[in-house]
Amino acid sequence: LGGAPSRAEPFPVVGGYGFDWLKPDSARCRTITQNDADRFQACRFEPSGNAFGLPSSYHRCKAPGRSETLIYETRARCEAALETMRANAP
Repeated sequence: LGGAPSRAEPFPVVGGYGFDWLKPDSARCRTITQNDADRFQACRFEPSGNAFGLPSSYHRCKAPGRSETLIYETRARCEAALETMRANAP
């Protein structure tokens, strides 16, 4: 994590680390597979996003049902976002 700058260019969704932020009780960071990517209906890259108050680049991918996965380039960034989301949950 450290002071690494956000990426201006998108990194691949497959091989990234993500969690479904709309399901906080069951959310966990996991490696995104091609099967996961095939289920996504739409993905948008946020080059300097600020999810949960953490400046970082990520993909926001919607899937069928009430599901939206945030995907980070590294497991460390994913875990930091997940921990911050849970810490700020009501």
